Amino acid sequence: MFYKNILETIPIYMYGVKSRFSGLVIYDSIMYVTFNLCFTSWPIIHFATMDYEYPKKVIAKRPQLYRIGLDNIYFSKWVFWRWVFYAFWQSSLILFLAYYALENESPLIDGRYGGVYVSGNLVFMMLVIVSNMKILISSFLITYLLLFFVLGSVGFYYFVYVLEAGSMTTSEQYGTLLMLMSSAQSYFVIILFTFMFVLVDTGLHYLNIYINKWYELQLEKAKQLKQKKDMKSKSVIKRKLSTYKNRGFAFSQ
Repeated sequence: MFYKNILETIPIYMYGVKSRFSGLVIYDSIMYVTFNLCFTSWPIIHFATMDYEYPKKVIAKRPQLYRIGLDNIYFSKWVFWRWVFYAFWQSSLILFLAYYALENESPLIDGRYGGVYVSGNLVFMMLVIVSNMKILISSFLITYLLLFFVLGSVGFYYFVYVLEAGSMTTSEQYGTLLMLMSSAQSYFVIILFTFMFVLVDTGLHYLNIYINKWYELQLEKAKQLKQKKDMKSKSVIKRKLSTYKNRGFAFSQ
């Protein structure tokens, strides 16, 4: 949740620097308010409720696996700021590629250009794709239901965008779809960043799994070493020294 919300809002602040904080928003208001509810919610619900790393039988036999939650291995300060960094550089790169790829592009024959909304829709389109692909990459179980939610969320976004930009003549987004799809740079940005994101994020995901496995192994070794020390300390017989008290006049001198 933190990741995709930061991913959505960082381009607004970054574009604010470009526009000298004029208050211009690059997203459509309808798309912006439905980002969490309609376009990115179901894959996360599936990930939180139906995805698991180990089979249930393994979890029942190895209760030490619950130590991950008790020690906050997956929710520490390091993990939090790492996700913030991921969202920051990915959203910044999306804005840079989308905005500067279409900045001087005139996709229509008569030279008209849709302005900031064309670039903004390309940015938002990439945010929806990246947010859903992130869940797909981070999941341990790739099921048909998960694929349905991911593809369905992206497909529903395209359906809403086509409906708004193609038929709602009073909307500021009207006609932007034609301009966006008429530009070769749009396809280049979508394909390039999707492949870049999948390759880099997949590598980081498996590296994170390896680091967590190593940390769990170190905790297990430390626990076993402590148990051995406790057993040795119990086996040692400690002698109690008895104290003698001096009694009588002769011993008091």
